[in-house]
Amino acid sequence: MASTAQERFIRSLKWPEGRVEACIAGESGVIRALRGLLVNEKQLAREDTYIAGYWKIGLVEDEHQKAKRVGQA
Repeated sequence: MASTAQERFIRSLKWPEGRVEACIAGESGVIRALRGLLVNEKQLAREDTYIAGYWKIGLVEDEHQKAKRVGQA
């Protein structure tokens, strides 16, 4: 089960005024939630974000890479 600590931490930050850029990497399920937070809730422009899921709980690297190629990770 994915930890929600990273999302809770980011949600707890005082959001700065003005343009915000973000670079976040982590477990795919957590990253999906963070992408929603940053792009949908905080309205960050996609060009101002780098958000990458580098692994998925329960998959070995080859399985994760295959899932990413078909859009399931």
